[in-house]
Amino acid sequence: MAGPDLTGTQRYVGTLMQDRVRITSDPSGYDDDTWDPDLRRYTQAGATTVYEGPAMVSVQVSVAEQDETQGGQEVSTPAATAAVPLTVDGIVPGQWLTVIAVNRRGDQHLVGRTFRIGTVGGGTYAVLRQLGLEERVVAEPRK
Repeated sequence: MAGPDLTGTQRYVGTLMQDRVRITSDPSGYDDDTWDPDLRRYTQAGATTVYEGPAMVSVQVSVAEQDETQGGQEVSTPAATAAVPLTVDGIVPGQWLTVIAVNRRGDQHLVGRTFRIGTVGGGTYAVLRQLGLEERVVAEPRK
């Protein structure tokens, strides 16, 4: 049984993807990353690019209840998601997504932020590929 033709919907959703991201696979993880003091961030030495192109990126912050594992303090947890075209293959959990540009009216503070892909979503009538993200937060190396 053939499902509905979602070509037009996919095309429309594609016009909404005005951010630009790079998704990389880095089998060595953090071990070979190097600190760039000018950019004030780590660069991945052994990473290969899986995808570079349009996307939609969203980060919301929710405040959790007091958590005993965090010393009884309220904890802010960023919930980040991204969407890429459904035609993009090869994205798996554990890869890295870096925001390289946002649309001119978007949040410019997203540029340069790196997230670990935690989940890759899809579905029977999907028109985009949804990614659940966890932000990579690293500190400057000690001197």
